[in-house]
Amino acid sequence: MRNNSFKFLSKHGTYHYLKALSRNGERVVVSRYGDGEYFIMLGMKGKNSARQEVTEKLTKLLNNSFKKSGQLVCLPNKSKISEENLHEDDNILKNKIGRYIIQNSNHSLYGQVQWRDVDLLRYNSDLITDFFIGRTLVITGHKEVCEIAFRSRIGVMVDVYGVPKKNASVSYINIRNDLFSISNKYKNMIFSCGAISKVLISDLIDKCRCNLIDLGSGIGVIINPYSTSYQVVRSWPGVLRRKDLKIVKEYSDNFFKTLSDKILGD
Repeated sequence: MRNNSFKFLSKHGTYHYLKALSRNGERVVVSRYGDGEYFIMLGMKGKNSARQEVTEKLTKLLNNSFKKSGQLVCLPNKSKISEENLHEDDNILKNKIGRYIIQNSNHSLYGQVQWRDVDLLRYNSDLITDFFIGRTLVITGHKEVCEIAFRSRIGVMVDVYGVPKKNASVSYINIRNDLFSISNKYKNMIFSCGAISKVLISDLIDKCRCNLIDLGSGIGVIINPYSTSYQVVRSWPGVLRRKDLKIVKEYSDNFFKTLSDKILGD
């Protein structure tokens, strides 16, 4: 439960805060929580919207993950949360998620989940590409597509650790132990493996010094044009349709152009 004051950043405030950390050479550890994690934390049964099996163990792990210090926990709120309105009751799901996490943790600063979307759409991935400079590991269920995307655009630059596309939490212990053993080889670790990403980030905070970035489906925006099934991204932006592919390809092209410029400029 809370016992200190806190500040909640806007989406642009979150973006600029993370950018300042990165440009100053400070460690960045950022996690993002949404409705999928929220319903799991409340103890839902069966499978969630991503067809992932929800277990009591995953519920417990997630409820502990956002409490871990040393990370910027980002929330999906539609309105800003302050100490004055923290205990207000409304029916907006995104606000409920933020209040639940803030009331049950004790961080002094929280961010907005849309920092990632702002960077991909508005700033040509200027911040996100920082997290691919230096030896980088991507943890994702789309290993093959991710490797193809990076190899075809800029040569083999990132390592990819593949996790099951469904029910990665079942393999949680093995994934965690593998990442423990290799984490100090990397400058950056990028997570895109659903709810278990948050748990793994909280586990790794004290085990390594690399940047730990919860990019989520943002990695899909980057690699989706290289997927023959066009199904890496299903819900970003909106519900992905064939005609949206040219939009996603523009975001992907911007990412690789910015990253290439940074690499060639080093």
